[in-house]
Amino acid sequence: MMLWPSTRADIVRGVFLVVATCGTGVTLIRGASWWWLLVAVIAIFIWAVTEGALRRRRLEEAVLTKEKEDIGLRENYEMATMRRFWGNALSEESLSILSISSAKEAKEIVEAFLMPDKINPLSFSDNCEALLRQSMTSLREIADSEKNPQPTPSVSQFIAVMDRPVGMPLWFIAAYPDVLLWYDNQVGEYMKAHRPDRDSLTVFSAKLFGLDPTDPNLEKKLGDSTDKEGKLLPNILRNLVQSYKDKTGRELENTTRNK
Repeated sequence: MMLWPSTRADIVRGVFLVVATCGTGVTLIRGASWWWLLVAVIAIFIWAVTEGALRRRRLEEAVLTKEKEDIGLRENYEMATMRRFWGNALSEESLSILSISSAKEAKEIVEAFLMPDKINPLSFSDNCEALLRQSMTSLREIADSEKNPQPTPSVSQFIAVMDRPVGMPLWFIAAYPDVLLWYDNQVGEYMKAHRPDRDSLTVFSAKLFGLDPTDPNLEKKLGDSTDKEGKLLPNILRNLVQSYKDKTGRELENTTRNK
């Protein structure tokens, strides 16, 4: 039931009730009837104003609650839609193309990367097409889009295979090209400034990947961070994404913008 603020009609009705009450036998103090009537009218007026404020507040709370419920339903629908898309896009047929080793790893990528970072499915699909230099028909059909591919700006730096950092899986390049470009630039600037040897470069890279360079088990951890094909595993890549966010404060290039 919708609650509305009290109006002038409420006040008039209150006054009418007081007058009617006087006319139906409630005896006011003799000689001071009009005084008590005035007191009663003032009391009714204060009640009407107070009740109106309370009704207005209840109405605003009800509207706010409804808006929150609508937002929650919309977000749940969007999340379910995106999860369904990623489940189809990262199907068994696509895993090897995207440098994903198993269905279990694909699920981890969806839950730990693509969903929480709100990676735009269409941008991801466009980037895949650009990186593979061929039509990824299955991804385009899943996205249900007839637009021409429009890869994000950073991915243009990695179109040529020789320009891609060793060990970076294709799914990561397509989803996080800006993170990868930042990493590339950080390493390039460090090498120009320090002319490092292999060990010092490893230490610098470890910091970017969120690892402790003083850890005596650093080499082992770096070795455990790749699969049998030499591709970096999701856990170490998650650290790189977080490092990018912490150090730059930028929004991810592939993030779906709320409109």
